[in-house]
Amino acid sequence: DSTSTSTSNATTSVISTTQSTCSVTTTSTTPKSTARVMLFGDSTTYTPNTSTSTTEMSTYRRPLWNKFMNGGYNGKVDFVGTQPNGSDNSDYDGDHEGWGGFSTAAFFGNAFTPLINWYPGWQNIINIKPDIVQLMIGINDQYANNNGGTALTLQESEVNWNKIIDGFRSTNPNTKFLVVLNPSVRWDPDNSNPVNRISYYNMVTGVVNQKQSSQSPIVIKELVAETGYNKMGTNISDPNGDTVDEVHQNYKGAEKIATLGYNNLKPLVDSLLAGSTPSITNCNSTSAPVISTTSTTTSAITSTTTSAITSTPVSSVSDDCLL
Repeated sequence: DSTSTSTSNATTSVISTTQSTCSVTTTSTTPKSTARVMLFGDSTTYTPNTSTSTTEMSTYRRPLWNKFMNGGYNGKVDFVGTQPNGSDNSDYDGDHEGWGGFSTAAFFGNAFTPLINWYPGWQNIINIKPDIVQLMIGINDQYANNNGGTALTLQESEVNWNKIIDGFRSTNPNTKFLVVLNPSVRWDPDNSNPVNRISYYNMVTGVVNQKQSSQSPIVIKELVAETGYNKMGTNISDPNGDTVDEVHQNYKGAEKIATLGYNNLKPLVDSLLAGSTPSITNCNSTSAPVISTTSTTTSAITSTTTSAITSTPVSSVSDDCLL
């Protein structure tokens, strides 16, 4: 994208929360004919199969793709990544960047999973230069076996989150991000790294707010708050649960992840196709704003008007899955 020097079509509004105030603007850019979207994560993204059983893992990538196709985005959205897998991917775009067992550290060479044998390396991933990246990562930071014997500390995870965002921006400074906070991210009380899900959420939120830029906006969403995602139900075999094992989604959980993804990727895709970039600036590090966009047409020039939504401080997120 090339940012226009004209700002006559930019609009500004203010997001007010209990802990932060953020300025939101739109910037004119060169319209794109296709938005290249990378779904980046661990086994919850890698999961290739489609199932209709609550006891079997199911991919969210297929229903997400179908939502875009049913929404009129045929030829306008391209899923990209070094992984083209999926047993059902003959009827959807299977490209992605999901790596089973990967912690945030694994993408930088510290992987302790057999998939490392196929891993193309961090530089090859960021060289794809996606327009939009959905980040749903961090579950494996808590597991010692996935990190060489010791779970990552919160500080180590924070460093890795910064490196991930910086890496994509190093090859495409205009990269847009959707961060999805998954409730399966947590540490058990008897683990060597005893921090809970809310602590991890707040760390990621702090990184997001510090990383907001005029070129590269970051939207952050919490899966439970947005969709009612229930990672367990009353027990692992509960048909009302959205996972098969507290971590990997079944078809119900896959649909909820796909719905959240579509609802929040769509405004970013629309802004690329229209030639406008929503930007968030001047935030502090304690609360994450969220934005929505609606397209308008003025003097035959399509732009994006950004409206403000009051965000909820992460410290007050409903904690039905906290361990």
